[in-house]
Amino acid sequence: MTYVGNPTYEEVVAYLDREESPVEECPTIALLSGSRRSEVEMNLPIMLESIAPVAERFRRVIAGVESLPEALYREIIARSGVP
Repeated sequence: MTYVGNPTYEEVVAYLDREESPVEECPTIALLSGSRRSEVEMNLPIMLESIAPVAERFRRVIAGVESLPEALYREIIARSGVP
């Protein structure tokens, strides 16, 4: 992975370290849509749309924050149609 300036990077790395399959075996796209509800509602749909053409070739990780309900992320993902 390459660090591109988002503070949740370390959280994504920790998550991937806990997963059973090593990162090297499965390319990963991490979506870091923000920490505020307005950012997530605006950014996540665009991010999901942008990865749709290649989504099935990658493991997708969506970084969420504890201050927002998981249902928010699930609703946005469901509406996107990305598998």
